[in-house]
Amino acid sequence: MPATIAVTGGVGCGKSYCVRGLVARLGDEGATGRSVAHFNCDEAVADLLTEGDIIAQLENAVGCPLRLESGEFDRAKLREIIFAEDDENRRIVEGILHPHVLKRAEAFLTNSVDFTFRLLEVPLLYEVEFPIKRDLDLVVGCSRSTQVSRLVEFRGLSTAEANKIIDSQIPVLNKTDQGELLIWNDGSLQSCNQQLQKLSQFIHSNSGI
Repeated sequence: MPATIAVTGGVGCGKSYCVRGLVARLGDEGATGRSVAHFNCDEAVADLLTEGDIIAQLENAVGCPLRLESGEFDRAKLREIIFAEDDENRRIVEGILHPHVLKRAEAFLTNSVDFTFRLLEVPLLYEVEFPIKRDLDLVVGCSRSTQVSRLVEFRGLSTAEANKIIDSQIPVLNKTDQGELLIWNDGSLQSCNQQLQKLSQFIHSNSGI
């Protein structure tokens, strides 16, 4: 069976960068039969938000339109709704989306048994106790100040919006306490890449875990 690793961490900590780095490094030995499969929960959500019936369910649940004049889904409007002071709408939206994401994750696991490694990128792994079978949890973390600066610089959010999103998640240090593996991505890309290289070597040498 493949070695299955769930990758989680705080928003803005660089989970996706680390997953891409691991996919590239773990696949370096492809000539010897090693291969990597990857599932991203955020991408699954983005795909769901293109489906008319899902959008209709969300609009009905939050009580307002969630489409732009172009017909595209208004992600900024949904973010405003779910990160308001009242958490009720966030719980309602998660209750609609998460079962579909879980179903896709389970299908991914079923269809990827021939791979050597499987990486599941699950931002809310601990928040929603995402019930997927895995061998190890990798937490990607950084300081709160770095989280805020990245959300402002790279996602165009205000500082207030960034802090609301961070506050909606389990603190990064609490997540690091729950995981078995850690990448601390608070410094340079060189530092992160060095950690990724060491981690990939560890995973290769312990692929029977």
